[in-house]
Amino acid sequence: SDASGANSYALVFEVHLAEPRMLLYTLPKVSERLLAEDDRTREATLTLLGRLFASPKEDYASSYPGIYQEWLRRFHDKCSEVRCAMVRVSLRVASAKPQLRAALIEQCSERTQDKYWEVRRASCRSLADAMLDTAPSGLKDSSGGKDWDVACESLRRVAKDKRPEIRKECLTGLATLFRAHVSDNFEDSEEALNATCSNGLKRLGFVPSLLVQSYASSVNVGEVSERARLLLDDHMLDGK
Repeated sequence: SDASGANSYALVFEVHLAEPRMLLYTLPKVSERLLAEDDRTREATLTLLGRLFASPKEDYASSYPGIYQEWLRRFHDKCSEVRCAMVRVSLRVASAKPQLRAALIEQCSERTQDKYWEVRRASCRSLADAMLDTAPSGLKDSSGGKDWDVACESLRRVAKDKRPEIRKECLTGLATLFRAHVSDNFEDSEEALNATCSNGLKRLGFVPSLLVQSYASSVNVGEVSERARLLLDDHMLDGK
């Protein structure tokens, strides 16, 4: 078989689809590969477990708390690529399992401060994409919008990252989020505006001023400043 176990993992997932109880003895053995020396094996294993934890058929995180905790430790894996994969996979779990969402978003937000810039960029991109997927109503308190507060604050900090490519990524993500959760929901009446946009404004109201500051900042001379200007034109000043 292949080193990462992809073929056997596909079989494990098929067993899960047919009869989850049959994984009672299999899943603990699979989870041991989270500690494998090979990076690809750990990544493949966390991906499989993430698919299981996100499944609507079972609550594997509650049924196998020890395995779930070991899975969470991949946020601090020694390999940066594994940490990137963990952010992507865990946000899919967060989307499917509201009871796990707040803690997973917090862990992903911490990776925006990772020592490796590739992980910071991947975390920034993944958090913005996950928040975008919740539009237009996902930032309402009634639908778990408060779970995203820590992510909004993390993205706000990342906009000042020392690497310009990450600042550009972050500004792009935030501007897109502002448009999806706020600008695209503007209505003629003040009542409708309050109903559809208040939570988006509460969480993303800092975005327009951040773009202006980024455009004017001497630190951002060049591509970052130009990106901020374009984002202001495209997402804030398009006359919608």
